[in-house]
Amino acid sequence: MKSAPPPLSVNVRFYPQQNQHIRDKTSKSCRKYAEAFLAVLFEAYSKVVAIRGKEDLLQIAPVVPLVDIYELLTLLPGQSREYSKQEFARDIYLLHRSGVDTTRNEARVSFPIGRGVQSKTLSVIDETGEEKRYYGICFTPASKEH
Repeated sequence: MKSAPPPLSVNVRFYPQQNQHIRDKTSKSCRKYAEAFLAVLFEAYSKVVAIRGKEDLLQIAPVVPLVDIYELLTLLPGQSREYSKQEFARDIYLLHRSGVDTTRNEARVSFPIGRGVQSKTLSVIDETGEEKRYYGICFTPASKEH
């Protein structure tokens, strides 16, 4: 009777220089994604504020529920199936955690935690098991304190 061949073994070693290169590359790609996602959020925010009739959106800096932004981003048929609210909430969390908070045109994002309607609150469980709640989004000029 033949015995089974030995399992394949793979010996992979990462050296400190390689690890740093991988971390740098991952960090750069995460930052690029965060910057692109922030730009999309700013465009959607601008549209929602314009629809509501606000003239100078950065000076007024209204808080817009994130659910309203999500609804605008998923207007195409089937898009909300492809990109769920939970995935959107995860992306908001990752953006918030990334430290990227200013758009190319110097608008700074914040995520105010208002006493929003429960149905308009998004939540994410982070790596430590803690729940993070998000309600709204607001953009202000980078030089203006909010």
